Amino acid sequence: MNPNRREFLQVAGASVLAGYAGWSGGKGGTPSVPRSSAVTVVKAATYSADLVDCMVALPGQLFYSTQIPVCLWFLARNKKNGRFRDRRGETLFIDARKMGTLVDRVHRELTDDDLAKIAGTYHAWRGDVRVNGVGANDYSPLQLCLISGSQL
Repeated sequence: MNPNRREFLQVAGASVLAGYAGWSGGKGGTPSVPRSSAVTVVKAATYSADLVDCMVALPGQLFYSTQIPVCLWFLARNKKNGRFRDRRGETLFIDARKMGTLVDRVHRELTDDDLAKIAGTYHAWRGDVRVNGVGANDYSPLQLCLISGSQL
């Protein structure tokens, strides 16, 4: 089995057991991309089972070993756990593909402000009390889902 497939299966399993997990994969790592691999079936099942809390599309050129864009998956076993607002049936998609700064012609870095905007958006959406001066009630889930990297 491909190491990426094994890694995803392990992380998805850990999420079910521990409550929260994260995973990064190539841009094609979304359940809507048709593939014939077993991992795609597992990803689609993970999404259908409402385990995906947030997906963040990142720009290409962030890594020295590859130029491809990456998608971060944040999994949550219990979206109604009492610590945050009830997020059952919801998944936040953050488009951060236009964020970051080119440090040379082939390498991009996310700035501290970029990271704070992404993290702050996720934390405000899930209902953290206050994040970077932004309250959980300052945005509706619909508004947050519509924010793109250039608008964050």
